[in-house]
Amino acid sequence: MDRTELFTHLHILAGLQERDCRMSGLELNKAPEAVRAYAAAWLYGAGCALCSQSARHSDALAGLQGAEHWQSHQYVQPENSLYTAITANALI
Repeated sequence: MDRTELFTHLHILAGLQERDCRMSGLELNKAPEAVRAYAAAWLYGAGCALCSQSARHSDALAGLQGAEHWQSHQYVQPENSLYTAITANALI
């Protein structure tokens, strides 16, 4: 995947996850700093999942499973979504 395609895929995935959070009552742009930082970490993990395996820094990344599933199926399973990760870690 080239850089432009990676950015496009990550932008789409981020937009879908932001919408999912909003529909669940979480406005990320108004969320506390800790929630926004966690969202950034989740998206970093998602970006790494969209890269080749050799370009990853670690396999223990936030967002990895969600992005991998999205890449194959064009949706993120609820248990791997950003919103679920935020609520499971008691950030809200």
